[in-house]
Amino acid sequence: MINWLKSQETITEKQVKSGLRSLVIDGMCSQVMGVFTGGAFLVAFALLLGASNKTIGLLAAIGPATQIL
Repeated sequence: MINWLKSQETITEKQVKSGLRSLVIDGMCSQVMGVFTGGAFLVAFALLLGASNKTIGLLAAIGPATQIL
């Protein structure tokens, strides 16, 4: 097993700060992905591509429909 994957009894302050920084960066990237794959940005992009009202409605329904699963 790789040494840095082994569990430890305690962690240093440097490791805590590094982990929190990674967590914040991950959260920011997730939020950006969420904005670009749904909502107003997706509708505007679909309109730019010439999508019909029916297509835009289907795109808007994908998010809530997948939450049922």
